[in-house]
Amino acid sequence: MFFKTQKNISCGTFAANEVYFAIGILSYNLFIGFKSLNPLFLNNTIKTFRWSFFNIAGKIIKRSGRIILKIKTDLDKYIALLHLRQKIFYA
Repeated sequence: MFFKTQKNISCGTFAANEVYFAIGILSYNLFIGFKSLNPLFLNNTIKTFRWSFFNIAGKIIKRSGRIILKIKTDLDKYIALLHLRQKIFYA
């Protein structure tokens, strides 16, 4: 029984597993938060959300003392990201 559960654990140490599961809980809570911010995400699963938003090509640049995130995506995703940004920072 011990060996069967050991195969399902991602890391060999307890502390590493604790961090791994804490990151998983944090990402799930962020996903639920994003779903509540925008009604377009209500029917999305975590996998769909990840593929549609976190697989966007981007580049962080520093220009004139400002940090800028340049992204390359289609207009629908760009508008959704702007909508999320406005709700998060200006709520």
